[in-house]
Amino acid sequence: MRDTRRAKRHCPRRSSGLLIALFFAVCTGVVAGGDNGVLLHLASMPSAHATDSQFKKAPAFSAQDVEGKLRALADFLGAKPILLEFMEPTCPHCRDMAPILTRLQAAYGERVQFLTMAFDKNVQRIQGFVAREKHAWPYLVGSQDIVNAYRLEGVPTFYFLIPDGTMIDVVVGSLPEDALRQNLENLLKAK
Repeated sequence: MRDTRRAKRHCPRRSSGLLIALFFAVCTGVVAGGDNGVLLHLASMPSAHATDSQFKKAPAFSAQDVEGKLRALADFLGAKPILLEFMEPTCPHCRDMAPILTRLQAAYGERVQFLTMAFDKNVQRIQGFVAREKHAWPYLVGSQDIVNAYRLEGVPTFYFLIPDGTMIDVVVGSLPEDALRQNLENLLKAK
């Protein structure tokens, strides 16, 4: 059963309101005609909340990693549970989560597959972020199709998947390290 929660701090990904779209643009640096981020069609997207019953299995996707290799969610399923993070390198809350994820990957990386979907049309910015943070897990480049499929409403967003791709939890927003650690413990118990 999926226990969906919303954390306090996140950068909105979509909304029908102009004010939220403006906040998103300021928070992430995404502006019409700019070169930061993936330009999302905020005003045209229907509203969804993390508490909505969205889907039980994580939607399949294919995306290029930061080295240009095409990867699919199916490539990661089967072996270990997955912590699937959605983020943007320019989002302050995502940057705050980076050192926490580094520590948790060191502790849980043998038992949990960390996987990040980063939204920025400047792949070099994602590569720079990965290098600065010394993240050793796969980073994929997100697209509008993935935003739509996952009904993302903000970044960071964390999906906790058991090895067959079933979601057991979704959290929108940044988390304290102990809360994220507890989610990983719950994920390991659910597998």
